[in-house]
Amino acid sequence: MFLLLSISCTKENNSIPLQSQTSKPLTSSSFDESIADEPLQRANLLGSWVIHYSWGCNGSYSTTSFTVFNNGTFLDGFGSTGQWVRSNQLFMFHFDSLNTCYSGRIFNDRVRGISATFNVHNYKGCFFMTRPAADIQVEEESIKGQPTLDGKQ
Repeated sequence: MFLLLSISCTKENNSIPLQSQTSKPLTSSSFDESIADEPLQRANLLGSWVIHYSWGCNGSYSTTSFTVFNNGTFLDGFGSTGQWVRSNQLFMFHFDSLNTCYSGRIFNDRVRGISATFNVHNYKGCFFMTRPAADIQVEEESIKGQPTLDGKQ
């Protein structure tokens, strides 16, 4: 018995400059899946952010300031530090001396993703990051009884 298999392949055109790609502007403060198909924009991750995190992904978010430095480190509003890495649309960071890791997808000037503590607590969560409004000072707000951004009680 003779089996013939035919496969058709097409090459994607990656030669289109990034500037010529179009994307839908973010017009609301909500951060939903509708922007998941936007083309990659080379967002600058350096500088000040507000990170909104929810251990358990229950819809209740705590917030804190979050500063990304060009030497591959960061500082959160609770004084915790760590290291970060970026590859294309992915942004990952972990805390020094803790097994807490965040990984998110970059959408223009926002980041959205998941988090986990790889310790005895084994917390899992969701987060998103936005730029702070120029006239609003970010206050660290942790939901009572919930761990801080780094997963500490």
